[in-house]
Amino acid sequence: MDAAHDLDAARTGMVRIIGDCERLGRVTADGSSSALRRLQSALGSELADRLVGALAVGRRARGFFF
Repeated sequence: MDAAHDLDAARTGMVRIIGDCERLGRVTADGSSSALRRLQSALGSELADRLVGALAVGRRARGFFF
């Protein structure tokens, strides 16, 4: 019984991961708009701006300057 439950949980997790990968693929496949615009449309402006800001700070801290 526990093994069946664990298998179902693993399948559910895999389905979610595959769905996330498909969504990411759709967001990144559009080459006509900027990456920031695609993120904003997928995540909303506030979350996308925060994510880009956090990534930019991390890059600068490691010595990477765009």
